[in-house]
Amino acid sequence: MKIVILKRKKGSIFQSIQSLQKNSAKFSAKRDACDEKSTGARNDYLLTLAASNAHQRRYYEVDFERFLRTMECDMYDKVAEYLTLMSRTELLTCSATQSSFNKIKEQATTVRKQDYLLSLYYPKPRHFPFSIWLGKMELTPSRWMLKKPACMIYGW
Repeated sequence: MKIVILKRKKGSIFQSIQSLQKNSAKFSAKRDACDEKSTGARNDYLLTLAASNAHQRRYYEVDFERFLRTMECDMYDKVAEYLTLMSRTELLTCSATQSSFNKIKEQATTVRKQDYLLSLYYPKPRHFPFSIWLGKMELTPSRWMLKKPACMIYGW
């Protein structure tokens, strides 16, 4: 098959300088056209690459952050607020407990055994304040009302 192709070709291996120059110019023009196409394709590729890098950068710097904030629903802030509130409450409770125990400790240092035993076996009498009311007693349908002093009713 190769022999048939070779027989169809016309011309010889050795060509004239003129035909070589003509072929050189023709190939040179083709090469320039291919170089131009190649440069255009390379420029298109570089522009596409720059655009895709810009989109990717925007996605990770802007869109992805917004997406995460939307998905999070401020959960981080709510959990941080909750933990802060719990910690503050726990600290206040602990400080109140500490101050209570400090007061108990101070009071315990002032108590003497002799005073404690005396208060157990010889309690101090308690005085209850009272005042005499000098009103009158009257019966009404809804309730009893005092109109006389109690000492007059009971004979004190």
